[in-house]
Amino acid sequence: MEKVKIALVGVGNRGRYAHLPIITRMTDALDFVAICDLDAKRAQEIGESVGVPYYFNLEEMLTKAKPDIADICTPGETHHLVAKTVAE
Repeated sequence: MEKVKIALVGVGNRGRYAHLPIITRMTDALDFVAICDLDAKRAQEIGESVGVPYYFNLEEMLTKAKPDIADICTPGETHHLVAKTVAE
């Protein structure tokens, strides 16, 4: 089975503590290609801690990492904006 390239968008509490541990354990099915967060320091810290490229700009992340799917863990009021950008 070919692995699915996944990016984690938003590494606040929910992304960091609920989603990140699961993504990093699913190595048989997922190729973790990127982390993206508007907080540059947080994105860098978490990206380096798990050995994944990190970005502060969603469009740049999508262009460079080319994920198949994005796990959106941003605040609820931003989901539609992030999902629209990812879908396009």
